[in-house]
Amino acid sequence: MNYSYRNLFDLHPDVATFLDLGCGRGFVSLYAAARGLTVDAVDIEKETPASLDGIPSVTYMVADLKDWKPTKRYDIIVIHHSLQFLTKAYALQEFLPTICQALNPGGVLEIFTFTPEETLSVPTTYTLEEVRDALGELTIIEQKTYSYDGTHRKVGPHTFHELHVIAKKSL
Repeated sequence: MNYSYRNLFDLHPDVATFLDLGCGRGFVSLYAAARGLTVDAVDIEKETPASLDGIPSVTYMVADLKDWKPTKRYDIIVIHHSLQFLTKAYALQEFLPTICQALNPGGVLEIFTFTPEETLSVPTTYTLEEVRDALGELTIIEQKTYSYDGTHRKVGPHTFHELHVIAKKSL
């Protein structure tokens, strides 16, 4: 994944609240907390990631995104490699529209997920058009599909096929 956190935060200079869906090891949440943000980090793993343990500005929530709904609004929401664990119909028709509603005016949404070209056995892949269409009235800031060579922790060397979308809610 080619990623620059700084660019994301530049899109919302007054950011205060941050939601990390499928936070994994918590590195993106930790970066947001280090910037002084109030962070909600959601993942299916029962134990708080070590990187987030004891960080007062981070609330870690154990939840399956299939059943989780936001209860408040956020300035930035990131969904990094967790969308593929949702069924396509649910993700596109219910989950993403609900997440868009959870953005504050001027809020930014970032998504990384796998495209149909991906050869890893991920449950669900998405086209750029599918994701873009599910974002409704959000303005697309950046959208791209790309491939890169890397190392998967279980399968070793691999060519990854991903999409990246950044969208913003109007004020």
